[in-house]
Amino acid sequence: MELAEQVIDVALAMDMWVFGGYVRDVIVRGQKKFGDVDLGCSEQKTNVGQFIRVLGTRFDVKEVRSKKFKDTKGYGRMSKGIKQVERFIVNDTLHIDVVVFDGSFTDWCNEESVDFTSNIFFKSWDTQLGIRYAPGRFKHMANPVAELVKMTREGVFERIWDGSEEHANHMHVFQICQRAKELVKRGFTFKGPMWTPHMEMKLIGHSAIEDVCFDIEDEIAVIQTRRTTQEMVRCLSRNGIHLPQEIFTKIESAA
Repeated sequence: MELAEQVIDVALAMDMWVFGGYVRDVIVRGQKKFGDVDLGCSEQKTNVGQFIRVLGTRFDVKEVRSKKFKDTKGYGRMSKGIKQVERFIVNDTLHIDVVVFDGSFTDWCNEESVDFTSNIFFKSWDTQLGIRYAPGRFKHMANPVAELVKMTREGVFERIWDGSEEHANHMHVFQICQRAKELVKRGFTFKGPMWTPHMEMKLIGHSAIEDVCFDIEDEIAVIQTRRTTQEMVRCLSRNGIHLPQEIFTKIESAA
């Protein structure tokens, strides 16, 4: 945790920003464990090579992969403005992804390509916690940030992306379903519809992908139902009502 904070301090000092799972899990949810740290920067303001060299004066930095894209649509599930990605490891433990954005920080904040409410948060040098934009149903709330923070702290998320972007395709729909499943497996609860008419249109003519997506949706429902059942059993137990041991064991061990 301390190492991540030191790297983030250097990044913020160079006009970069932090987004993704670290902000969601550590800053918003207060967890101690996280996967990697996602950093973003504007191509016009920050030199990634210089950032890595500065880190190298303080830490052991090993590059894992560097990739540039001919257009600005080649990286990630939805983002249109990513031109370059640098992946490296600091002190053999901390995985860092740096994405170079084709535009300003304000442009990045306004790009409505985020997939879920739980992934909309960021931290920049002048903002302790922000959101990239207010999703549709949150726009008329008095304090959308507070509601989004509350949902994420409670482990609840909704789909934001509607699949209407011109460059979106059937693989994006598949990937968003996979990411929803990954979050649910980590303890989050998916709320609301998985599909929009736009997303279903992207699947037409791709029956294999369609089957997999619907299977993932079913798996999400099963996982959440089992989790609800497990919590109900624990609540009964806390109140002195105990199920037969074999039933209790089966429910608790359900994947």
